[in-house]
Amino acid sequence: MHILPGKTIGIIGGGQLGKMLAEAANRMGYYVITLDPASDAPAVSASHGHIVSGFSNEEGYETLISRCDVVTYEFENISASLVKRLNEEYCNIPQGELPLYLAQNRAREKAALTEAGLPVAPYVVLEDPEKELSNAIETLGYPFVVKTQEGGYDGKGQVVVRSEADLSKVATLYNIPCVAEKFIPYDWECSIIGTRSINGEYRHFPIAENLHHNNILFKTVAGSEKVTPELEDALNEMLKNFMHTHNIVGTLAMEAFVVGDLIYVNELAPRPHNSGHFTIEGCATSQFEQHIRAICGLPLGETNLKQKTVMFNILGQNREFLFNYLPHLSSDAHLHLYGKKEFKNNRKMGHVTFTGSKGLASFEKMLTDSFE
Repeated sequence: MHILPGKTIGIIGGGQLGKMLAEAANRMGYYVITLDPASDAPAVSASHGHIVSGFSNEEGYETLISRCDVVTYEFENISASLVKRLNEEYCNIPQGELPLYLAQNRAREKAALTEAGLPVAPYVVLEDPEKELSNAIETLGYPFVVKTQEGGYDGKGQVVVRSEADLSKVATLYNIPCVAEKFIPYDWECSIIGTRSINGEYRHFPIAENLHHNNILFKTVAGSEKVTPELEDALNEMLKNFMHTHNIVGTLAMEAFVVGDLIYVNELAPRPHNSGHFTIEGCATSQFEQHIRAICGLPLGETNLKQKTVMFNILGQNREFLFNYLPHLSSDAHLHLYGKKEFKNNRKMGHVTFTGSKGLASFEKMLTDSFE
């Protein structure tokens, strides 16, 4: 099946990922309709039509899907069962509901990874942490991390238990289904992004090294010296086999911890990923164009890294620094602002990507200082 330019792509979600997907689709000659509760969501500026609707509003989904030739989603917190039902009726959501179903719940995600033979940190499921916390202590030992099964991101919904003195902190998660994981003192963190088309073709992007600040992605390095050919091959085989086994179409990002020669898969995201923004300037094909190619049945593009590329997230609290810096923007730097109306602390407002070293070190230092 091929969905050719001139047809209409629907995007559930109007955030920055939806905007960059829409921009890629526009360049390829597609029409785009987005759905989001906000009338001024970032993706609206890149869309030919926009449906203002809550993500639990079935009528809004029906309207979007009936007007589009193919539909995708930019984030995973939408109803998997609703996507399943609508896909059975319209047959135009090639990603389907399974990636959502797995990624929305850490217990299901870890079970699927384990069943596929992918290495994960030792874990136990806690349906009620208040009653079952002793099981985590006995099975995992200190330290461990308690995470909500659903809804947590960027460090939210998590409690690190380093010793008995930290047990009282878990009270904030009582009566909430959780997963407890052994705390892994990793050497560094990385991610790999793969894309699989409706025709079964698969390609992956270069592995990126990720650094966080207060549990939010701060910096991504593509072309890191830490990435060995053996590591790249191992992670690619894991991701490729997982996508083929579960017949996953579109984009799947896999985050992992590296400890010496060991790999621990941390989590999955069934969509373009923050750590893949470097692909816009850094690769022959961006993750956003690749996703559009995949869901439309077009041949996938080359993913080779053109040069070492470094991306920095810009959060709400970095606004003053950024606007003071822009008159001195390096010729190696590429600015992306998402068009969000309010600059809020810890909210991702944009990113800056460096395709060379000119100005990179000074930018990183000033950006780091702007958090203090």
